[in-house]
Amino acid sequence: MRHPAHFALIHSPLVGAGSWRDVANLLRDRGHEVVVPSLSPAFDDGPPYHARLVRRAAASVARSAADRPIIVVGHSAAGALLPAIAEAVIAPALVVFADAVLPRAGKSWWDCASEERRRFLRTMVRGDRLLPWHEWFSAEGIAGHLPDPAARAAFALETPRVPLAFFEEPAPAAQLDGARCVYWRWSQAYDETAREAELRGWKILHDNLDHLAMVSCAPRVASGLEEIFTKNAAWAPAQP
Repeated sequence: MRHPAHFALIHSPLVGAGSWRDVANLLRDRGHEVVVPSLSPAFDDGPPYHARLVRRAAASVARSAADRPIIVVGHSAAGALLPAIAEAVIAPALVVFADAVLPRAGKSWWDCASEERRRFLRTMVRGDRLLPWHEWFSAEGIAGHLPDPAARAAFALETPRVPLAFFEEPAPAAQLDGARCVYWRWSQAYDETAREAELRGWKILHDNLDHLAMVSCAPRVASGLEEIFTKNAAWAPAQP
């Protein structure tokens, strides 16, 4: 018999830690250990933002994991942080990219984005910060992702105003062992990213969910993470 899984759920820096709340609670109810680092306070001071985000996440994971194996799961823009977070974790880590961007070691979001996406981002800037992520889209568009009004309001309440400088900073230069990587595609918008991950030799999972599935489809996401753990149980030490 094996120990329960140990998960670190890393939220996108563009949204709040509460986006993983329901999944974390479901996993805990099933006997797993879960840590959800809160990254948003890293934006309270000046740059470098990526380094501060990684330190907050890694410190939280290290306190929780000690020397035990842990599955690090990152959503959306957190993908750029996962190599550095995994590198900072002492225990071997399986790294799951959940509808997430791929690592871009030493490059900024700005370096990798299309001109169309850069133009769009510029329209979201107010002063030196962007509007909260949920305000980048129409009310109907966000409601399509999060039809439940209470969930939508809770999600919006936690969404930070991210400094534009975050998008201009290079991501950490840490590297990942591709044999430990799983790409879990949730939405059609990440089809191309999933194909690139497959070309890198990563394990690929496809689901037709939603980019905010950890909020809108929490039971399915929790079960999917359990399935990933079960299929990669070599990371879980056997009980004595």
